[in-house]
Amino acid sequence: MVLGSDRRCARGNIGMRYLIVVEGISDKGVVQGIAHRLGIRIEVLVMRGNNPSKASRIVKAKLVVKSYDKIIVLKDLHRYSEHTLRNLLNEILSKIDHPHKYAIIVRKAIEAWILAGMGVINAETIDDPAMYLDQIMKRRAKNYVKSLTLAKILAESIDLNKAMSNASSLRQFIEALQDP
Repeated sequence: MVLGSDRRCARGNIGMRYLIVVEGISDKGVVQGIAHRLGIRIEVLVMRGNNPSKASRIVKAKLVVKSYDKIIVLKDLHRYSEHTLRNLLNEILSKIDHPHKYAIIVRKAIEAWILAGMGVINAETIDDPAMYLDQIMKRRAKNYVKSLTLAKILAESIDLNKAMSNASSLRQFIEALQDP
């Protein structure tokens, strides 16, 4: 998939409502930045912790008061094996009654998406993408501190086509957003 000039690529999904569940505050910033670039309105919930019942409970609570066209759960791979994480995500999704729900394993950490958009090849294989990003920023006389604002600014500035070609989990996320 090739993105056009970002905001135009998601026009068919303008009226749709998306609920995205992420692990932390910097994840929220990255997801918001990407959605902003695509012209897609999203609501992001921070999961905090690895309790599958907690994640499914917060989604169920949101579904009681508001309807969403899609629910996407993002989980970092950095602490678990892929098999363990896939089981955890399947458990979360099994408890959510919704026809359009997606679970995406983010390779290592979401900062890999930013690195991929900066042209870093195989960004999803870097053990600590946040530290690697900090090293790059220090060369530019800046620091990377995990925060909503900085993560959003960085995500808004990356080349999404380049990022998608260098990060398969980002490509999955964007495809889930754009899939009718």
